[in-house]
Amino acid sequence: SRTGRPVVNDVRARFHFNDGLIVEHVDNFSFSTWSRQALGAPGLLLGWTPILPAMFRKKTRAMLDEFRTERAAAV
Repeated sequence: SRTGRPVVNDVRARFHFNDGLIVEHVDNFSFSTWSRQALGAPGLLLGWTPILPAMFRKKTRAMLDEFRTERAAAV
């Protein structure tokens, strides 16, 4: 955790496989509950708005893209 705060996150994950490989993975969880635990007051105030989830989607997408680029370069 970047904040060091303990978080309990109840996640439901759905996977779609094709030829033994994951072709789709979707997680479903309460963003507002997670943000309140992970971020404290800012998460409580902004976790239910579309602003904070959009910021986190953008950041996590950038992290995934970076991981994919690094992995492709290593192969």
